[in-house]
Formats: sequence, structure tokens, C-alpha cells
Amino acid sequence: MVDISPDNVMVDGDLNVYFIDLEDCFIEAFQNKASYSIPNAYFSNSDLLDLDIFNQDKHKVGYLIMSVLCSANEMLSMDKTGAITLKIFNEFSRRYSIPNKMYQTILNLICNPSFSLLNRKEYTYPTDQTIYSVSEDYKILLKSLKTAKKDCLSPEEFCGLIYIEHDAATNINVEELSLVNQCLYLIKEVSHTNNLLILERIMSKERELKENLNRFMEEANYSLTDGALAVAYFYLKLYEVTLEKEFLSNTLHILLEINEEGKYISHGKLIPNSKFTCSPYMKYTSGYIRLGLMYLRHKDNDKLKTILKDYLKGIDNNFPKNPSYLNGLSGIADTFIDAYKFYGDASYLNSALDKYTVIRLFKLDNDTYPCNDLEKVSLGFNNGMLGILHFFNNLFSEVEVGI
Repeated sequence: MVDISPDNVMVDGDLNVYFIDLEDCFIEAFQNKASYSIPNAYFSNSDLLDLDIFNQDKHKVGYLIMSVLCSANEMLSMDKTGAITLKIFNEFSRRYSIPNKMYQTILNLICNPSFSLLNRKEYTYPTDQTIYSVSEDYKILLKSLKTAKKDCLSPEEFCGLIYIEHDAATNINVEELSLVNQCLYLIKEVSHTNNLLILERIMSKERELKENLNRFMEEANYSLTDGALAVAYFYLKLYEVTLEKEFLSNTLHILLEINEEGKYISHGKLIPNSKFTCSPYMKYTSGYIRLGLMYLRHKDNDKLKTILKDYLKGIDNNFPKNPSYLNGLSGIADTFIDAYKFYGDASYLNSALDKYTVIRLFKLDNDTYPCNDLEKVSLGFNNGMLGILHFFNNLFSEVEVGI
């Protein structure tokens, strides 16, 4: 079949599976089959070229099945040997109790594709036996930052909460930002300089910002980067600058309104990121939780406390695709540290530690970590190693134990 990927698979109503887009396929009599190969960045590793074309198919099918389960195969673009991909898949299999028969079949397809059902290798089912050191990982990552390439932040990637709360440097042109992010950019300047002229400039934009909020809610755009959550965060920061209680009330009103659209899952709730899906990441649900905790530090609210606990349950039941901060596991894990500090519940710290053990599975051979697209290493906070380092630092500050 040669070109095997999810894009070339169809499933009918009776769950029959069909492979499509077969213009590269050929029959067994093809003369040059031994030397014919089409590598696929996400569905083959460096062993592919040593296989004949039919075992290449089986090898790719193994990764295809893996992708349906957990997307660990997406690391193959940087992990040419497949070793890191296998670590991630092993951890997923252990956590979610993947049946041993399925686990053995996938590993044989990938690592031993010439096997038959009656004559296959038996691979050791993964168990949790490794001990990690948060402090050691923190020091290694800190040292490795010098090898990372600095990258430019696009206006679409700007997140006011990260920019202000974590002092994440940016070389972005403020005029290129959306209205709410322009206001957040200026709020940071006010908080540092007490410049009333800048504050007047911000207030002049507030009416237009309210119109944007109405549009965000109508469009179900709850994003922390440029949606309703960003506006809620703006009002919280505006309250901190002015001490006008109306602005703090605006933050609570937006949070409660967004909660009405939250979706219950098997455990807890998540904030929608589209009509059909929800997101546990900082851009949505984790950002909602972080902002809610910030509000509660200013004013107590029992209803909001209960709401946030539901969302904390929701973000604790995911196996994410990458280790980054804004759209990956580090932001989720850091949210649990915030929750631990606020509620004093040790289970939240344990959840942060648990996420840490998964994050470190993505570590490359040179002790760096891939950014959110799993195709390169970068220094950025939102999508690169600075965000991961920030989480490691927070975790190290709370606890240093063997895991």
C-alpha cells in the first residue's frame, strides 16, 4: 500500500476499515519491491529502509494504530530512532491499561514486522519503576537553554496573562496586537510606571472592548489569548491598577457566563474551544482556572471555588500531545501547583508531579525539549523551553522528592 496514514483510511457505519488513495501501491510481483520505500515523518522510524516494502506497510500500520490511541507517533519528526516515541506510548499503555494483546501487536508491527500471529516476540509490558529528581531535571534544562534558538512571537501567539504574570519577554509590535492584548500590554506599563496618561488611553478603549466581549461570547470564543478570558483578565488587572470594584465584578461576571457553556466530561468539566471540542490547556480550561484563582485572591466566592474544582478534575484526565506551556502539559501542570497553593490540597501537588513525569518523556538526547509542534526546539515561553523551565522551577520550589 506504501502511503499509510490516517488521511488515507475510511471507516464505514459497520466499522469496516478501508485504505484509500492507493496510487502508489503495487502487487507482490513488482520487480523492485526490495528497494522501494516511502518514509513518512509520523508513521515510520529510521528502521524503515532496512525493511522490504511489505514489512514497511506493517511497520507503518503499527504507528497508525498508535496514532489512533495516543498520538505518540507525532514525536517521530524529531525522534528518528523511535525511542522517545516508544517511551511515551509505553507510559500511555501503562496509565490507560491498554490490553496486552493490543500492546504486543503494535510493538511487533513496528519493531518486528516480519512476525506472524503464531510466531511473534513477547515484549515486556511497561511498569512504573523509574525514579526522577525534579531538581536535577531543572538544572539540566536550565543548562540546555543556551543551545536553544530564540524565536519571534507572532501577534496571534501573544497571551497577556503569560506576558504580565511571568514577565515573558517579547519583541512584538504592540500595534499588531488585538484590542484586548493592546490594553493588556499597556496595563503592564501602567503597573510599572504609574503613568496616568497611559491609563487614560486604556480607559478610552474600554467601550470598544465591551463590544468585543459581546462578539466573543456570541461566537463562543473563550480564548485566553484573544477571547472572553482575555477580556476577563484585562478587567482583573484594571481593578488592580484602579481599585475600582466594578472591574473586579466584570471579571466574575465573565467567568460565570463562560461556565454556563462549560461541558461535563467523564470526570469534571472543560471549556469549549470549538463547536464540537473542548481544551484542557492554558489557552482555555487551565487559563480559566488560573484566572479564577487570581480573582479569589482578591475576593472570596464559594460558588467560584466549587466551579474551579470541577474544571481541575477535567484537566486531570488527559494525555497531551506536547510538553509546552500555552497549548501543552506544562501549563496544565503549573495550574495544579496554583491550585495546591490556594486550596492546600496535596492531591493537586501530586497531579503536578504526575504531569512532570510525562513531560520529561519528551526530553531529547541533547537534554532539550521540543516546542508545541514537535518539529523543532525553541526558547519561547508559550511554546518552547522557557515555559517548561518555569513549571520545573515552580515544582522544585514546592517539593524536592523522589517520584
